[in-house]
Amino acid sequence: MSYKAREIESALKRKGFLEKRCGQHKYYYFSENSMIRTYTSHGNMEYDRDLLSQMKKQLRLNHHQFEDLIHCFLTKEKLIEIYSVFK
Repeated sequence: MSYKAREIESALKRKGFLEKRCGQHKYYYFSENSMIRTYTSHGNMEYDRDLLSQMKKQLRLNHHQFEDLIHCFLTKEKLIEIYSVFK
């Protein structure tokens, strides 16, 4: 399965991730001091399985949680609950 970069970026912003642009990359942080972060590249229009796998690891989500994040089934509150384990 693959996703368009804008689908991923939109889902991250809807769940409260902060966006910071740096060159051709857009970095997404769950909170200002969070170690949970990922980035998208301006050059990638679509993300294949390998890139999605790396992004899942960076976001510390399993496959099901990541799919729910993209399709808006994962609420911001549930995401906060998942990430509270990493504090």
